[in-house]
Amino acid sequence: MLIECTWLLIRWNGDYRGVQKGREKLLDAKLTRSSKKKIVVAIARQFAVDWWRVRTGRVKPEDIGLSMKLIQP
Repeated sequence: MLIECTWLLIRWNGDYRGVQKGREKLLDAKLTRSSKKKIVVAIARQFAVDWWRVRTGRVKPEDIGLSMKLIQP
């Protein structure tokens, strides 16, 4: 679930700090599939920690670059 969530973060919430860290690496044309997967797993781990911090009230979503607005399809 975290990996799927990460792909959605990359697509819809590019201001999130975890995505910003991995964006340059993901855009590199020389990456293999496994390298991309490793980068996405790293972002997912960062998101898991940050989401815990948001849910426990230690940080606001805006402070880490998360946009909490509802996106209508």
